[in-house]
Amino acid sequence: PLRHTGVISNIQVFRDQGWVHGENCLMQPIGNPAMLAHNIEYMLDHPRERARLGRAIGAMQDGYRYEKFCNRVRELVADVVPDKR
Repeated sequence: PLRHTGVISNIQVFRDQGWVHGENCLMQPIGNPAMLAHNIEYMLDHPRERARLGRAIGAMQDGYRYEKFCNRVRELVADVVPDKR
């Protein structure tokens, strides 16, 4: 089963999480359906690269757990919402 395609939008939040085009994903600019189609076709046509990226994706997902996400959200909220305790 396909869990993560490895094809994502090139947006800051993904880059901040450590996603790097060609290293652990294929990225395309938002609003560029031609590049999105190209990236999907590339993944379908290149099984070795798809497998390599799949391993890199797995490593990324192993390091990105729910608890880490929640802690980061708490940090972001604390930066903009005053503590009312």
